[in-house]
Amino acid sequence: MAKRDLPLLREDLTIDRTASGADGAPHWVIYDPLAHRFYKIGWTAFECLRRLADCRRSDDLVRAVNAETTLTIDTETVEDLSVFLVRNQLVQGNTAQSSAQHERRTKRAEKPFWKRALHGYLFVTLPLFKPQNFLERSLPLLRPFLSRRFMLTILFLLAAGLLMTFQHMDEFLHSFQNILNWEGAVLIALTTVFVKTLHELGHAYTATKYGVKVPVIGVAFIVLYPVLYTETTGAWALTDRRKRVAIAAAGVLTEISLAAIALLLWHFLPAGIGKSTAFFVALVSLTGSLLVNLNPLMKFDGYYLLSDALGIENLQDRACLWAKWRLRRMLWGWKDDVPEDIPLRQRRFFQSFGFALWIYRLFLFLGIAWVVFALFFPPLNIFLMVVEIAWFIALPIWREMTVWWRQRQKSYSSLHSLISLCVIIGVFTAAAMPRAHKITIPAVLHSAAYTHLYTPVAGKLIEVNMTAGQQVKKGDVLAVIESPQLQQQIALAELDYQSLQKLRNQQQILARDHPEQEPLTEKLAAAAQRLSGLREQQQRLVIKADLSGILTDVAGDMHQGRWINPVQRLGILAQPDILTISGYIHENKREKIALGRTGLFYPDTDFAKNFPVRLDKLAENSSDTLHWPELSARFGGAIPTDETPGKTGLTARYGLYAAQFSVEADIKDFAPNPRVVRGMVRLESSAESVLWIFWQKLAAFWGRESAL
Repeated sequence: MAKRDLPLLREDLTIDRTASGADGAPHWVIYDPLAHRFYKIGWTAFECLRRLADCRRSDDLVRAVNAETTLTIDTETVEDLSVFLVRNQLVQGNTAQSSAQHERRTKRAEKPFWKRALHGYLFVTLPLFKPQNFLERSLPLLRPFLSRRFMLTILFLLAAGLLMTFQHMDEFLHSFQNILNWEGAVLIALTTVFVKTLHELGHAYTATKYGVKVPVIGVAFIVLYPVLYTETTGAWALTDRRKRVAIAAAGVLTEISLAAIALLLWHFLPAGIGKSTAFFVALVSLTGSLLVNLNPLMKFDGYYLLSDALGIENLQDRACLWAKWRLRRMLWGWKDDVPEDIPLRQRRFFQSFGFALWIYRLFLFLGIAWVVFALFFPPLNIFLMVVEIAWFIALPIWREMTVWWRQRQKSYSSLHSLISLCVIIGVFTAAAMPRAHKITIPAVLHSAAYTHLYTPVAGKLIEVNMTAGQQVKKGDVLAVIESPQLQQQIALAELDYQSLQKLRNQQQILARDHPEQEPLTEKLAAAAQRLSGLREQQQRLVIKADLSGILTDVAGDMHQGRWINPVQRLGILAQPDILTISGYIHENKREKIALGRTGLFYPDTDFAKNFPVRLDKLAENSSDTLHWPELSARFGGAIPTDETPGKTGLTARYGLYAAQFSVEADIKDFAPNPRVVRGMVRLESSAESVLWIFWQKLAAFWGRESAL
């Protein structure tokens, strides 16, 4: 390596001893007051920096360190240290080398405009104020709340509050259900701001207690969602690991304190705004601490707590390196050197943490992409979602596969690699091969010829000839209903008709060409038509069997003198000779089924039996109206439904295609009466590959959203 002038450290930098590493090696921290950044260095770098001002060239520094310490370094070590100092702008710009390297570093670090524009909305920080003076002045007032005695008291109160809550869990869950609305969402948002503000103040006061400066408190926008943050990177300079853990845990402990107090208040306060506020504070504090802040897979408090507790620095980066090393070894059998020389137990921990981190990031970035899609308008939301998935998921995978391809020579002679490659090819081949899928269709077995018996108008039963299971013939009288209101309407219609007829006769006698004769004729015809309709309706009050069959589902308590209305079904008359099956196909599965396809019907009453069926009819248009209530989830069926105001019947939560199946076997022994039997029809769909199905759904999604 060519000899080069060494850079000089900036005079405003400070170097302090910090906690030793997990292996007991000493460490120091370089503090940059201008950027408020901390850089941890080891013994070798520290000894080099001590002699940096006295040496002009790399070989001079190498000789000094090797002669004055037990270390053995070379010019490459000095070169790496020089690059590190220049990259982080820790040197004086008094040499051509440092100035040139700084300029190159600045150009490389500056992101292109398109990258800043695409990802600027993903994470943006906004400093709010510098709290150091306020924290130092108010710290004496809050010291009692930062003591161990206070936290032990809080833990006791939390245990008492949780015990009381478990005893009143029904009331607590009922309170939770009452907030599932817009008003509850607003109150939760306001409570979250309050709790998170105290959370950050907990970090800030604990850091101030241990002499760590807090230069700024601000807000970070993660996918436009505001999150407060406190700058406590100065904790790196603390040599006592327990103090760093205390600073990292202060926010969670603050939320636990709020939750403990709020839970107790919720039990003792009367119903009202105070009790509701206590519930919101307890709910937000507990869920925020347990689900978010203590999650070690996110770079929040839980991650730093775990890192400090284990004494492991750069946990995520090191875990990812170990996970990559293990993945390449498992797939291709590569014998690469380990990323670092550490004990076997720690290696396994890094590998497990790395794989867990990859899985978590996969779902996290998919969730962020979905949030971006929901927040923005089409087609911008689709573009941003694709960018997020490509940048955070597809690009890292592509980079790793590029490494595999560049080093493919390592895999040629490995049986391990050949087996892995065969497995991967087999999985993709299976996903690409078309195969038929079983489609399950909710259906009911019933008579092919049936009729529902209703009264046309409200009235009173004066004759009843209906019992469940009764055999009847066509034309038999099943019930006779009397309607006083209808009789009154008929009497008034008769009087109106007779009056109009008399008036018309008089006009014909007095004047054959009377000018009002033509309108009177029209009124007389309308009155006659209305009277005829009412008399026809009266005849329908005598309910007769329109086919020969068996009565079933006869309404209970059918007796003379009972009043009934038109929406009340009196019973069902069906022919038991011919049975059929009616079902509903989900709108997403309509294109996969064709007429004439055969399958099996599995009745709910006997899962061991099944009957061959054939699809005979299939509706051309979808509908959300469910005509068979037996198939509704409210009555034990498989189709989720709702009751829509102003609409009769049940409404499915998605589109349905009505289907009619014919039974391809004699099943009279199974269903000798015309009762409705609920079950499932299973048909084989058209042969399609998994990849083709995925592509169809993706194309449909893209086309639907692009058209909005």
